[in-house]
Amino acid sequence: MDDIVHAIQHDLSLTGRLLNLANSSISGAAVQVDTVAHAVMRLGTGPVLSLAVGAAVRRSLSGPLTGLEEDTGKLWRHSVAAALAVTEIGKHCSVRPPQESFVSALLHDVGYLALDRWLVTLPEGDERAEARASIRETDHGVLAGLISARWHLSESIQEAVVHHHAPAQAPTERGRLVAGLVNVADCAARTIGEGFLLEVNRLDRGTAIALKLTRAGFEGMCDAVERKLEGFLELYS
Repeated sequence: MDDIVHAIQHDLSLTGRLLNLANSSISGAAVQVDTVAHAVMRLGTGPVLSLAVGAAVRRSLSGPLTGLEEDTGKLWRHSVAAALAVTEIGKHCSVRPPQESFVSALLHDVGYLALDRWLVTLPEGDERAEARASIRETDHGVLAGLISARWHLSESIQEAVVHHHAPAQAPTERGRLVAGLVNVADCAARTIGEGFLLEVNRLDRGTAIALKLTRAGFEGMCDAVERKLEGFLELYS
């Protein structure tokens, strides 16, 4: 814990975001937090890691995606909406999300960044158009897994981003749980209109049953995400 506090205190931007989060309505703040140590104690290491990763990837995820021909910021909004959905899932299902669920949801579509970088290396015209049309057949989850492994993130995060469209295929029990939560969060983000590319909602039925997530619970989660999204985005601005 002391090492975490020491690292954050030397990053003014992250310190500001951390204190903002600790004092926000999202954290249920009742008493003003004015030190990094107090903020870390209140939030726990999971949300602190989430905030640090979010601050680190925001610029990449919110930048223009020229190769994919997607609107600037669309991938970032979708990613944050999914991450926010994970924080709401526990209120509507039988499972408390593990602490790495937020980071997993935030990074689940980061593979599209690699695909976008590849597309822009191709000549404009038919070749790039044909490659872009094949994107939906490309497993962006595998690319996200490679990226998260390169960043030395945990095994369960790697499994979750690889298998978020097919949670049952994750090799470990924890990986299947986190992948399932990300699957639900991804669908929630798309349901409120924060989709990315031309994918359709693929809510995994087995996951919904295992989580005891009802239609009313899913709709309640979506409503909460829609209400809180803009304020949540501001935490990373």
